[in-house]
Amino acid sequence: MTPFDHGEWVAHLAQALAQVNQVEGNYLEELAERRWQREQSERDFPRPFLVWDPAQDLRSFYHHACYSDGRYFERRYAPLRAALRDAEHILAKNPVLAEVVKAERRGYSFRLRILNAGTVSSSIGVVAGLMCRARQVGERGSWLASSELQSLLDPSLEEGSGSDANKLAKGYHVSLFYGLQLSEGVEIGGDLTAVPLERTSTFLNREELQSVAPNIAREMRWKEVGAILKPFLWKPTLLSPGDQSEPQLDWGGSFVEDARAFVEILSVSHGVPIVSLLNIPYCTNRWAMLLLGQPHYHRGTSWKSWAQSFGGLRESHEIDIDALNQAKQVFWADRAKYKEFAPIVSRLSEALARTGQYAAEDKIMDVAIALERMYELDQGEISFKLKTRAACFLESDTQSRLGVFRDVGLVYEARSGIVHRRTRAPNLESQIDAFKKGFEVARRSVLKLIRDGSPRDWNRVVMSARNND
Repeated sequence: MTPFDHGEWVAHLAQALAQVNQVEGNYLEELAERRWQREQSERDFPRPFLVWDPAQDLRSFYHHACYSDGRYFERRYAPLRAALRDAEHILAKNPVLAEVVKAERRGYSFRLRILNAGTVSSSIGVVAGLMCRARQVGERGSWLASSELQSLLDPSLEEGSGSDANKLAKGYHVSLFYGLQLSEGVEIGGDLTAVPLERTSTFLNREELQSVAPNIAREMRWKEVGAILKPFLWKPTLLSPGDQSEPQLDWGGSFVEDARAFVEILSVSHGVPIVSLLNIPYCTNRWAMLLLGQPHYHRGTSWKSWAQSFGGLRESHEIDIDALNQAKQVFWADRAKYKEFAPIVSRLSEALARTGQYAAEDKIMDVAIALERMYELDQGEISFKLKTRAACFLESDTQSRLGVFRDVGLVYEARSGIVHRRTRAPNLESQIDAFKKGFEVARRSVLKLIRDGSPRDWNRVVMSARNND
């Protein structure tokens, strides 16, 4: 088989696709009937996690048209069979595919690896994907779809080579979170971006959320979900017969940790519950997968086990730019210093999101533990030391220090009532008030400690505190 050169192949394939499109117009009623039957079947026997695959009906129809036995089918589908076989033959003469394509009774097939998953694509499936892409693009669709496929298959065509098709070779690591409404994308730093969920439609299947937060899908609360993204570039690898090599991939790696940690500091800086839902590394462009004759699916999805119970969290909040900038500042200023206080940030973030019968008590315990760890308390007069150290560390005038002193005292009194089971422990209203005031002290404390670091001697902070009244 003599392959075409790149430009010649694109032109020939585009012309063949245009012919398939023209001939297919004679079978529109049959296509519509098959689509109706499939939709009816899905209604009668619903599958909760359908994979996005707009070529499903077309691929099924092409197989039926090309490989149904009998003279009736041969006569009825002869024009379509001829057009499809011409397109398949040209596809097999791709300058890259020609080296690995395998001729079979039902067209051609080739093996490829997408990231670390080996798979087989059939020529009829690729043609169906090309047709769907061509119709989605519109004007010059056949040529553009052919050009995009050529770009995906040719490893020599890299990002920035001047081809618009290379946008399909851009994928994203994705981490979804709930509780903060984004109206537009915001830069986080370190190649990370936060975007509304609607901005992920070209590479993310929303259905993944149903396993973690089914009420989001049921109640269509998509605007309350955001995504942290990190881009990567990929190309499918064409496999020669017998090639069993497996590439080593970092399935999220540092991205998963950075995304989770940033959601936590974002929650603490805003003072509202924002929870990580799930991480999906290596999300590819859905149209790229379609052009390769593959359904669009995700691998390596993971989520926090406790996130499945977040259904009690009903509220979400609009992003606060000052709080966002504060989160970015402390997150990137000194990574080693941030990691030192990351466990405290995690505890405060989870405190905001706690639900359940004893949520108020658990929240107070979280704040109390966070405060005691930050202010490095030793034995003896723990309550007094905590109140004075926090007051002198955060404030510079007497009145403000007294306010911090009282607020920390409320937390510690509530904590003691919970731990020691006092008969007159604070009621729920008092516990909620104590948590709010204690959380604000803890929030300010951890942000300042991350920015400035811990004092060498907390007693010196108290003894040398000046009064700026």
